Amino acid sequence: MIIKLFDLTNRSDAHGTKEGKAVYDKLLEIVSSNFSENTFNISLDGIEKTDASFPRESVLSIAKQYRDEGKWFFVSGDMSADTFFNWSLAAEYKDQPLVLWTGDKYRILGNNPGTSLSSVIEVIMKDSEVTAASLADKLKINVPNASSKLKKLFTKGYISRFEQVAESGGIEFVYKAIK
Repeated sequence: MIIKLFDLTNRSDAHGTKEGKAVYDKLLEIVSSNFSENTFNISLDGIEKTDASFPRESVLSIAKQYRDEGKWFFVSGDMSADTFFNWSLAAEYKDQPLVLWTGDKYRILGNNPGTSLSSVIEVIMKDSEVTAASLADKLKINVPNASSKLKKLFTKGYISRFEQVAESGGIEFVYKAIK
């Protein structure tokens, strides 16, 4: 589901805790009334700049609130270097990473997952979804190691996951890029 941030602010420069909390309330209403949706694209079309407090109190707060409930958020569109810095600061403060997609290119807002997980992120973002077994095969690591890395990225909010029936008849997790 695409949510145009501009439609919630009605202006191209969004800033401040007060405006962020007002947009949070609007986002909460949208997410609550679309309970069957799992992924929300926060479009930056029409937004030229924000400070750090606005995304902290709006988009990052709603993303963090719903992270454990299987609702996923990402940001799409162009972002200036200053706005990227502000959103990254807010994401770090909230301990809630977000993926920024500009076309088919992505950047992480907030803390990067670290060197040991960067190759895992690259595979997921390229392939869109992986299992522990497919990741292990691509990275030439063992399946328990791949599973551990995927679980860590999922728990921290970098990627999403769902269950499916494995070829063996059991249940396996499929990890997905949030987009």
